[in-house]
Amino acid sequence: MKALSWVIAGTLIAGGVQADVLISEYVEGSGFNKALELYNGGADAVSLVGYRLERYSNGAADASATLDLNGESLAAGAVLVIVSSQAGAPLNGLGDISSGVISHNGDDAYVLRDMNGVVDSFGRVGEDPGSAWGSGDTTSVNQTLRRLETVTTGDPVIDDAFDPADQWRAFPQDTLDGLGVYGEGAGDGGDGGGDPPPALGACGDADTPVSVVQGSGASTPLDGETVVVESVVSAVYPDLDGFFLMEPVVDRDDNPATSEGLFVYAPDAVVNPGERVRLAGTAGEYFEQTQVSLQGDPLVCAVEQTLEPVAFALPFADLAAPEALEGMLVTVSQALTVTEVYDLARFGSVVLAEERLSIPTQVAEPGAPAKAVADSNALGRIVLDDGLNTQNPEPVPYPQGGLSATNTLRVGDRVDPDFRAVVSYSFEEWRLQPVDEITFRAANPRPAAPPRAPGSNLRVAAFNVLNFFNGDGQGGGFPTARGASNAEELARQKAKLVAALTALDADIIGLMEIENDGYGPDSAIAELAEALGPAWRFVAHGEAGLGSDAIAVGL
Repeated sequence: MKALSWVIAGTLIAGGVQADVLISEYVEGSGFNKALELYNGGADAVSLVGYRLERYSNGAADASATLDLNGESLAAGAVLVIVSSQAGAPLNGLGDISSGVISHNGDDAYVLRDMNGVVDSFGRVGEDPGSAWGSGDTTSVNQTLRRLETVTTGDPVIDDAFDPADQWRAFPQDTLDGLGVYGEGAGDGGDGGGDPPPALGACGDADTPVSVVQGSGASTPLDGETVVVESVVSAVYPDLDGFFLMEPVVDRDDNPATSEGLFVYAPDAVVNPGERVRLAGTAGEYFEQTQVSLQGDPLVCAVEQTLEPVAFALPFADLAAPEALEGMLVTVSQALTVTEVYDLARFGSVVLAEERLSIPTQVAEPGAPAKAVADSNALGRIVLDDGLNTQNPEPVPYPQGGLSATNTLRVGDRVDPDFRAVVSYSFEEWRLQPVDEITFRAANPRPAAPPRAPGSNLRVAAFNVLNFFNGDGQGGGFPTARGASNAEELARQKAKLVAALTALDADIIGLMEIENDGYGPDSAIAELAEALGPAWRFVAHGEAGLGSDAIAVGL
């Protein structure tokens, strides 16, 4: 989103702006487990167009980072959860928005503004409190803080004294049971209360079949109900905070429209594949995947049970077809092709299809012909995931042996067939979570660099420098808005870029994603040209840069 222009005159103290939106929860957890929750306490829905969340770090008087909330809307009584873009499980699955702006420690303040001024604030702008505001049992470090329900208006004075004990209730670090819920349903942080888990009965007693929990539609017909399920564990994924169940053949309903598999959200449960377990939990949808949230402990009824996977093949008959496989153990019998690797290093996942899929307008005219290709592509793809819920996994599991500069995975490579996986749904994609080891075969070798044509004297190339930001150009100014976070990382990035750009053996290079900081002697493009050697020059377009984005193109 493009940032709005804000004009804030005078002092840090803003006039009182009446608004129904409050900062209602603050999570300062371990690692990158950071989150803020906004609550609409009014009687009407609020459009967040013009709303902006600002973070002020370490006593800064100017915002260190901002997040525009344009395009969001908050219904009456609803909450909006914003989590750190680097948060781990389960927090990263609880957010409505993921943003690098949510990156606080106990000494960072937040200000929520709309187009009229300050709506609410947390902390004291302009003051560095040391490690945290507050003392004793209620501080802004290593705790979850929830706004007291008696607080119905925001704090528009952003530089007044701040003591979280005045308006916030403290919970232990990494308490997340109330995030996304305001008021009475927000949980107690594990300090008691709530109904006891329902009675399980004995193994073999009547239960709710998995197919009934799943239903024949896109969501469970038993949403919010407590169910008792007895079935066989097909796969366990600790990093996904749970495991999958699947009915053995004898217990299936033979209805092709209903799935016989189910995800159980159970971060602390210890179960093993092949165990028949009996458990109770609440049926529901979590980001459009049907699941049961475990209550109490599961009861192991038998071990070493055998499950028969069902067949999986692409393309799907229609967009609803994968629903009948949700949560099920499947065998992939096709030799599928890698058609996208964009998320491989970041999230450990690749997109598979029967054959490489083309961008629609690469093979068809814009309009109806291209839409037909897009519709066909949507039916012919599936994400092969890694069973993890982390960013930048180490090692990246694909290809076998782990991704590295000498062990790459290319679009067009093939996957050996006859592996088992569980079909899941998350982040708006159908996925295969692996059960067996996945084996890739190189089928699209990297072509050699094209030789210079006889008699030619000019080679033009293009290169994405992937957010080359050089701080203030004098060794400082870190961390930058994008790119390197310190001078040492910049040196590593620059050395790799110079090696790659030199190897192009080009005379003119078009650059993408270079810092848009003008063309002065300290600019990013000037530093890169200088690093390439005395024969290189860059093209300056005026002095201020190109447009208003943080990055630009260059020559």
